[in-house]
Amino acid sequence: MFMRLTKKKPIFLVYILSFLFSLGWFASTPFFAIYLINIMKASPAYIGFSLSISYIFYMLSSFKTGQWVDRYSPELILKVSCVMLAVVFLWLYIDLNTVSFLIANMLFGILRSAYRSASNVMLTHYAGDNSHKAYNTLYAIFNVGVALATIIGALFAYMHSHFVFLYCVVMFLLMLVVSMPLKGQSKLFVSVESGSFFQLFRVPFMLWLLLSGIIYFSVYSQINTTLPMLLHVSQGSLSFAYAKLLLINAILIVVFQYPIRLINKYTSFAISGFLGCIVTAISLVIIGSTGNIYWLYLAMVFFTFGEALLMPLFNTIIAKKSPKKTRGRYFGFFNLSYLGGFLGPAIGGLFFQIHWFSLFYYLLALLILLSSWCIYLAVKSPR
Repeated sequence: MFMRLTKKKPIFLVYILSFLFSLGWFASTPFFAIYLINIMKASPAYIGFSLSISYIFYMLSSFKTGQWVDRYSPELILKVSCVMLAVVFLWLYIDLNTVSFLIANMLFGILRSAYRSASNVMLTHYAGDNSHKAYNTLYAIFNVGVALATIIGALFAYMHSHFVFLYCVVMFLLMLVVSMPLKGQSKLFVSVESGSFFQLFRVPFMLWLLLSGIIYFSVYSQINTTLPMLLHVSQGSLSFAYAKLLLINAILIVVFQYPIRLINKYTSFAISGFLGCIVTAISLVIIGSTGNIYWLYLAMVFFTFGEALLMPLFNTIIAKKSPKKTRGRYFGFFNLSYLGGFLGPAIGGLFFQIHWFSLFYYLLALLILLSSWCIYLAVKSPR
């Protein structure tokens, strides 16, 4: 029955894979900062740099991963990514040290880039004209996994146990098994003409979307870097205080789906982007103004509403405006926006170390407001 259902509706497999990915990925990677603080006694600057390595390799690998998806099919790239992720996490389980941690973060960047490009191309293909609804559904399912993974990750972090990496190995191998029915589903993408990745720098809507993405991901990356540092300073029980914030984020992503669908139904992409940037800026101002945990809970509510608006929006704009035969390249190009994921932790760690934490968050709030204009220009630019 499962095989018949997924063959008829392969988009369900993409949803299941996203759920399993979040169960594995978010049980470990958001807590890397906690491992570095509690176990390796690392400085804020080192933490910011170490975690930003993944983002820079994510960005650099985008030059190739999008082309791989177009050339070899998204299904094949997704399966290879699952195998390699399992291998890297197994390595961390066997030999966790500062060198293996840095190299693993480099590989994580490459493999995440390949996985995301493949997953986005498959979802867009299977969803057809309902891509915006599909991306919102995917993001809700993804965050159900994040909520569960947060609890699992908090328990492992509290016990200072690296068995979480072995758990991740199991999750990614399970993804490989689940993905097997996807063989040859989107044949449209198996063989396409070769094209220059750099030509996309001349596509106006992609340039504006890329700029807004760089700004947003510089903000989003603080959840995994400077926010745990703030909790380490202001709260005693770092693991569970951080886990509660992540849990609020994951649960509210699902709760907010209905009002967000109403917003998307009765407003334009540009207005959705503007609202998302406004509420995200409010959350940043609150975080920069206080270390009180209850105010941080409120900030996370605003941040999550902005995230639920903006994250699916980026992919939907690309799905609506990109050509079918080179769609993987467009999604790969947008992965360059993770330059923000590199700059955000690196600069945030330095600001935190020199005690300019509040100023840094106020500057991020201004930048995210500016990015709303970039989203507007991306929506209004010709295809």
